[in-house]
Amino acid sequence: MQAQGEELAFLQFMSRHLVALVGEVELFDGKAHQWIRRVSAISGFVLALHDTWYWLTAGHCLQRLDRGLRDKTLRISNGHFMDYFGAGASHRVGLPYAYELGDGRYLHRPDLGLDFGLLKIGELMRKGFESNGVAAISRANWLEQASIQFLHYKMLGLPSQTIDNSTEVNADGRINADIQPVMIAIDHLNPQQMPDPPADTWFSGRIHPEANIEDIAGMSGGPIFGFLRMENGGWGYKIVAVQSRWQPETRIVFGCSVPLFAEAVHKTLASL
Repeated sequence: MQAQGEELAFLQFMSRHLVALVGEVELFDGKAHQWIRRVSAISGFVLALHDTWYWLTAGHCLQRLDRGLRDKTLRISNGHFMDYFGAGASHRVGLPYAYELGDGRYLHRPDLGLDFGLLKIGELMRKGFESNGVAAISRANWLEQASIQFLHYKMLGLPSQTIDNSTEVNADGRINADIQPVMIAIDHLNPQQMPDPPADTWFSGRIHPEANIEDIAGMSGGPIFGFLRMENGGWGYKIVAVQSRWQPETRIVFGCSVPLFAEAVHKTLASL
């Protein structure tokens, strides 16, 4: 699945938006009574709300971390943000971030089409992101989306199947493996045209038949882009949703609509 040439350049350009929370985790297997080690990479991107940056991912990802930490069935070490997927990255060393219980604020309500989580980014972390070319999205990204006709959609993230569990994350943020993002084309679907339709607030789409991927687990929290034609004939894009879940048998993916929650969060913060 290695991208080449123009495809690689496009992937690296769009990956300015991808920031992953990576760490070594140990999960307690109650049946075997032992700890199982693996490398975890949670896909996400950066949202600018007023004068503050937030790392944005799927709410169920942060909910899962909190549940494991609370139940003492999860241990995390060498946590870092990987912010160097974009073409403009100047350094390839992760920025340390030790996730602790309660760090994130999230909402996971599939019945309402909501699945998002936010981590506040401090000023030093923000400067690190900015120096590495990370592109945050702001209110302008979602305010006019209702009037836009998007022609194509793609999602971006780090599928778990591409991460070897022999990978190690060193204390200085260096990773001994080449972890590369994946971009997948998806065809938009009307939820009401599906059997047993979900809440119509979900973004829904089917992975394009030519996409050579078996499992997108691990891409939750990554951005879903909508592409549009600009007045000058060129292409533009917006981040339309946060990847949330999928149905392997139908290859249908669901995303939490960015306009649905982002404006509400924006207004809530303004009132505080």
